[in-house]
Amino acid sequence: MGRELESVTARLIAAQGQHEYSCDCSSSAVRPMQVPITTAGNLSLRAMALVLNRDPACLAADLLGAALADVQASCSADIQKQIRAAMHTIEQASLPENQPGTQFVAGGT
Repeated sequence: MGRELESVTARLIAAQGQHEYSCDCSSSAVRPMQVPITTAGNLSLRAMALVLNRDPACLAADLLGAALADVQASCSADIQKQIRAAMHTIEQASLPENQPGTQFVAGGT
């Protein structure tokens, strides 16, 4: 298990008795994504969420974010550079001014 995943796991276990059931699901910092998961994985996720008093989607987001950080950290410097470049390309393509049909007029009324 990588450092981020260990950190998230420790935080989730420490917060088990607290009432942190839900998470941010609707702010501009969140992008929903549907992913396939095996039946066994789904059962395990739901069981962990129940034991840790977390919403299953929130738990999945926490675990996926940590796992992605760990995987990226374990990649070679060249792969990490390619990932950063791909992230920049995706971010640039999603800017409003790069969307079809969007026009910006500087200055005028």
